[in-house]
Amino acid sequence: MRTASLALPFYRAAFDAGLQVNLVRPEQVVGADAVFGSASEFAAVRPVLVVAADFTASDAMLDWLGDYARAGGHLVLGPRAAYGDEEARARLDVKPARLATLAGVSYQEFQSLASPVGLVADGGPLAVGAGGAGGAGTHWAEYLRPEGAEVLARYDHPHLEGYAAITTMPVGEGRITVAGTVPDQATAAALMGWAAGSPVAGAWEGVPESVRVTSSSLADGRRAWFLHHWAWGSASVTVPLDVVDAVTGEAVAAGGSIELGDWDVRVVVSGA
Repeated sequence: MRTASLALPFYRAAFDAGLQVNLVRPEQVVGADAVFGSASEFAAVRPVLVVAADFTASDAMLDWLGDYARAGGHLVLGPRAAYGDEEARARLDVKPARLATLAGVSYQEFQSLASPVGLVADGGPLAVGAGGAGGAGTHWAEYLRPEGAEVLARYDHPHLEGYAAITTMPVGEGRITVAGTVPDQATAAALMGWAAGSPVAGAWEGVPESVRVTSSSLADGRRAWFLHHWAWGSASVTVPLDVVDAVTGEAVAAGGSIELGDWDVRVVVSGA
């Protein structure tokens, strides 16, 4: 099973949910080259961390993930995460290794899926269809056995129905959610949106479906905002704060609008 087929759908789901994503490598959070500080410091600025298809992980990395959840982060474990050691050997621990007790769920068996399997979400946050339907699981199915965790989605399948597909469990100040399958894009986007929670006050709200807004901090302390229009036609975006167009120098006051054309992009800057 190719790792990309398990991990990339979660990245796409964050995009579909209108979220901004950055990639973090294991060596950036544990070891001599770590640059993000402690797990609690990381959780304070990055409230959701998705770890999907991270098959080879050190003991230190897995322990750090547990500390991240305890400190208030929402850890989302995807398929094949927390399974192997640094030499890609299957760990002897019940899976997810070193995290099963915290996550309130375990598994030892799994299978690949030749075709999508329906999911049932029972009207919860992952219900994307009528009657509590939860979309479908694809590519992979881990036989999750809840041991205190809440079941967010279960398999609609004569054999797999005895196992959970996606579970969640409060941990300390945070939470661990385990996805034992790769949800279809609608369900995965619902999962990412639910994990991220309510938008921050003053955020770019009411953005058209075809527009994504991301940002980056500049060296001088200001913030650059990137508005991408991923469609034909036009789109109008209301800005929540005073900005200046980085190319033309045009100022747009909070509450004003920015017009985007076919497959357009605008870069604006906020701050003193």
